[in-house]
Amino acid sequence: VRRKTLDKYEQFKCFEWLVEKKEQGLVKNIGFSFHDTPDVLDELLTKYPFVDFVQLQLNYIDWDDPEVQAAENYDIARKHGKQIIVMEPVKGGGLADMDEDIADIFYAADPDASPASWAMRFAGNLENVAGGFLKNISDDIARRQLYRQRIFFLKSIFLLHPTFLLLTLCSVVG
Repeated sequence: VRRKTLDKYEQFKCFEWLVEKKEQGLVKNIGFSFHDTPDVLDELLTKYPFVDFVQLQLNYIDWDDPEVQAAENYDIARKHGKQIIVMEPVKGGGLADMDEDIADIFYAADPDASPASWAMRFAGNLENVAGGFLKNISDDIARRQLYRQRIFFLKSIFLLHPTFLLLTLCSVVG
């Protein structure tokens, strides 16, 4: 959801439809993927307090990025008491497949932890982060070594977090 598409969601009463489905027992949790500024997120969560979770772009590179505003969006979601599902924890693989001189800094700190695992730990250790961020991990996997590391990580996280039914509001054609 972003301000540019919000009118469409409201015109077609998407949020109301989701509430109906939840009341019918067909939907367990209501949430959306968010792609805008903290003020828009605050406005949305104030207007739709029944939302259970928000999917946010969260990783240590975007945390202080003035365009993404990951830290600020995270703080708004927490202020509203929402669960957070992480998208782009490894920034499309960019935080896993990096220049060797940068990767060496991570290996120097912990020889057994890959750069990808540092990125996953950053996202996974944030308060209010739900297990649903695991959905996006397979999109980032490019190499067999990373795949094995992530499977190990996923197994440990999956046991710690409830499974969320991720209903991401899709763009409305029109």
